[in-house]
Amino acid sequence: MIRLPNKFEGANTTLEVELNEEVDVRKLYPAIKSLETSLSRQLKRVTRFSLTVSEMTSDINEEQTISYREIIIKIPVFFKGERYHFPILSYVSNPYSFIRGYFLGFHKELESIEDCDKFTLHFEKEGLFQFDFQFKSQDSCLENCSQADRIPFLLFRNSNLEKKEQGYYVLDIEHYELVDRTDYQLPQVQIGHFLGCQVRSSKVIFSQDTFQINGIKKLEEE
Repeated sequence: MIRLPNKFEGANTTLEVELNEEVDVRKLYPAIKSLETSLSRQLKRVTRFSLTVSEMTSDINEEQTISYREIIIKIPVFFKGERYHFPILSYVSNPYSFIRGYFLGFHKELESIEDCDKFTLHFEKEGLFQFDFQFKSQDSCLENCSQADRIPFLLFRNSNLEKKEQGYYVLDIEHYELVDRTDYQLPQVQIGHFLGCQVRSSKVIFSQDTFQINGIKKLEEE
């Protein structure tokens, strides 16, 4: 049984990904017809996104803890005048994370994630994408970074399984701590393809963080 709040510890590798041309990513999101026009329009013309691979540990109630891997595709968007990451699709290796994500408003799929670790990413879904990346320190340059702003996830819920209203939400997070972060600049490298378009990256971020999720908070309607 999943009961919030849940505490999380994560070790994350994030690639800043650029596409060779504009790509329509709306086919990845089942509830696309329910999204506001301004948001749907941004998802139709995507030229960059963040790709994060995480080794996660979290509790799911007062007594049980799970460990899992997660791969998440985050699209940068503007909504109601604010910057967000729209988590259009993520894959998780644990069913409890899958179920929890669904009720929080994430579009998650349950998937075995084996060929990934802190320095290596080999992951593909036939007809959608293929990512192939291996970090080599000798080819990279350490980049100075200040405490980066945390861009919140923009979540959309349209299920009637709970009493929460349909609409847009953000995570209710407390006790966030960025334990460590290191940014590397890379020579621009091809890392695969995404919805028929070649993708490349010139920046990778390694980070560790801890936080607590209490639930979700509805965005105020304008």
